[in-house]
Amino acid sequence: DYNQDIKRDQFFIKTLSENYKKIFFWPQGSGDINYLTTLLKNMTSIKVKILSENLNTFDNYLKRDDVDYFGTRLHAGIRALNSGVRSFILGVDNRPLEMGKDFNLPVIKIENLQNLNEILEEDYKLDLQIPWGEINKWKKQFNSNESSSDQ
Repeated sequence: DYNQDIKRDQFFIKTLSENYKKIFFWPQGSGDINYLTTLLKNMTSIKVKILSENLNTFDNYLKRDDVDYFGTRLHAGIRALNSGVRSFILGVDNRPLEMGKDFNLPVIKIENLQNLNEILEEDYKLDLQIPWGEINKWKKQFNSNESSSDQ
């Protein structure tokens, strides 16, 4: 239900249904199921299986061999990547777009959504660029064992 755009989201579902035998939906937000119901109201030929809302269900689903992740939820997309799943995050706000630039996350820009069929046909190449050195340096500031008596 985050950043709703009915026309865009119906196109997204329709295109996925043309490229996949089954579509599963994991509701992450409290309004996700209601929004999906709204989207599918006039799309009666498209069947979507709704998974249970809990995280264990999502994690277990990601363990399947025949799964790709497509969605607007950044953290779910990252979790799918961590599970080794081919993933595409739809960039509906600045967070995935900026992280896509910074870390080379597989983000589809809204303006490129009309090319989804072509994106699906391309070879999937994941080349994350995680700046581990900078991350460890940042984390190290919180692990300091030095205490200062003048604080």
